[in-house]
Order: sequence, then C-alpha cells, then structure tokens
Amino acid sequence: MIIAITGTPGVGKTSVLSEPILQGRGYEIVSVEELATQHWAISGKELREVDVDLLASKMEKTERTVLLDGHLSHYLRPDICIVLRCDPRILKKRLEERDYPEQKVRDNVEAEAIDLVLIESIELNEKVYEIDNTDISSDKVAEMIISIISGNDEGYEPGKVNWSEVIMEWY
Repeated sequence: MIIAITGTPGVGKTSVLSEPILQGRGYEIVSVEELATQHWAISGKELREVDVDLLASKMEKTERTVLLDGHLSHYLRPDICIVLRCDPRILKKRLEERDYPEQKVRDNVEAEAIDLVLIESIELNEKVYEIDNTDISSDKVAEMIISIISGNDEGYEPGKVNWSEVIMEWY
C-alpha cells in the first residue's frame, strides 16, 4: 500500500516521518525527491522540477506499506493521501527560520491558507484525510497516521481545518 504524506512545505511531513515510531513499525519511508532522482524524473539545479506524470507511471503497487514524503506525493496515485496542515502564522515562522526567500514564504503561507494541497489531493485521490499538526507532537501525529492506515479514519475527513480567520487578519 502506498500512502502519501503531503502538505505545504514546512508543515512537518519530514519531521513526522523521521520519528522512530513509524520506521519502528516496519513502514518504509521514501522521499519523492529520492524517487524522482532514481527514475530520472527531476530536472534543474536551482529550481528543481519533478515530472510527476513520469514519476506516477513508475509507481508500482506493493504488499509493503510505503509512506511517501513530499509536498508532491499526492500526485503519485497513492492508495491513501494524508494531508498535514499547520496554522499559516506558525508556518510563516518555520519557513523564515529555514531562510526561505520572502516571496517563497508568502507563496507557501498563502497556499496553506487557501487549502491548495488539500484541494489538489481531493481532486486527484479517492481516499484523502487531513491532520492539523499545529499544536501536537510528531509522536502524536505519527499515531494518527497509523490510525488512518489501520482503517480507524473517523475524524480525519477533509474539510475540518479552516484558516479563514487567519486570512481575514491579512485585510
């Protein structure tokens, strides 16, 4: 089974997936960038572009449970898509701490605020769930992901996270 762990850059995908709780339970963690490099589906040096159509065509169904790490993973036809969310105000701080350029920070914060990755995920995938990990530990998010994978997915349906109040603060 292939599970996409997706979301706007900075929401905590890699942090959650690097937690021993997921790897320790036998889940294979693969980054979209690793896959793209392996399958020659990435180009550019400064601005790296992934050919998601090519990469999706290379994805094979598997008996193992593979967790895909990357903000493009929802394009790769996963069996389950889990969108991690984060309050745009917190996300802004995280991206600034990474020294992202101002425009890139703004673009990603706006993408999170308007549910861009969630909407794309819903348009492309049948089984989509979302987790707001703004104020919870990576261990707790990992437990939530395991719950969804195990079929205990009630309460994780898309549409529960709403950043409209944050957007109104901008005006």
